[in-house]
Amino acid sequence: MKGVKIAILAFGQVHELEYAWAARDDRPGVATALGLTRSVSAVRAAADLVVVFNHRGREGNSCPISEQKTFAAKLAAAGGDVILGSHAHTLQGDGWMGGTYVAYGLANFLWYGDSFSTDTGVLKMTMRAARWSKMSSYPPWSLSQDSRSH
Repeated sequence: MKGVKIAILAFGQVHELEYAWAARDDRPGVATALGLTRSVSAVRAAADLVVVFNHRGREGNSCPISEQKTFAAKLAAAGGDVILGSHAHTLQGDGWMGGTYVAYGLANFLWYGDSFSTDTGVLKMTMRAARWSKMSSYPPWSLSQDSRSH
């Protein structure tokens, strides 16, 4: 992107699995939310744009829970420009929180089961002059059992 520095931070916080999946000195794993706001602040100083992808929320909910909203506000205050969420396996709300774009739940692009919604979609992020200029959520569509759109 012609000299634009983009930092992408990704973490997981599934409470019941957080310790089992966490990266440690003796094994690889998932980055957890512990210290994430400090990490966002640190990369903010070196990057033009900061994208935070987080795996948290409550499975099956079509609306973000208060914990997701509170944490998104903290990430935005720390310097996140875009906050993308998953874990609920459903499409959740999205929009602007001040100058930060937040998509709480991106649903499943491909998923092997039918225990949650099969609605999915695509988010297109457009950048102009080192700023996000447009976020486009394409209309959702449904996936069949064999992951074909219809």
